[in-house]
Amino acid sequence: MDWTPFLSGLVALGAALGGVGLGHWLSAQEREEDRRSARLQAWNERSALALGKLYDLLESADPGRMLFGVQPGNTEAAAARIERAGNKWEAAREALAVVAAGHPDGAVRDQADEILAAIPKALEQNLFLLTQRVQGKGPAKPDVLAAASRFDARQAEMRRLRELLHAAKT
Repeated sequence: MDWTPFLSGLVALGAALGGVGLGHWLSAQEREEDRRSARLQAWNERSALALGKLYDLLESADPGRMLFGVQPGNTEAAAARIERAGNKWEAAREALAVVAAGHPDGAVRDQADEILAAIPKALEQNLFLLTQRVQGKGPAKPDVLAAASRFDARQAEMRRLRELLHAAKT
């Protein structure tokens, strides 16, 4: 008995099944990569929203902007600026906390945590400077420069976060 046709058929069947299996496996891998990419894109969109809110906060809460035009005794102007900065911080903090808690890239989470910890200190310094201005006590130029330096550092941290987001991979 000649087994050649039977073995050839068996090999052909194995090759066909292997080809189907390989095609199915490759298709599944591609779908998983698409899902991973979509999840990362969603996180990057959330992160971009948080960055936008942070940039808005730092733009309005810059020490020079906070102090500009506030005269001694003008508590209403100071209160309005403090309230505006506080509202912007709350919006930014909530968005950034989501990124810090769940972004798939650990470096992004760590950078978001650093910013979450640093911004309140910078805002507190601005509040102190604004209070000094309203009370007619200054503030002293070195204090304003130090506060501005802190805000520059926050902007550098945000640029680092933006770079990490662009490079984020999961």
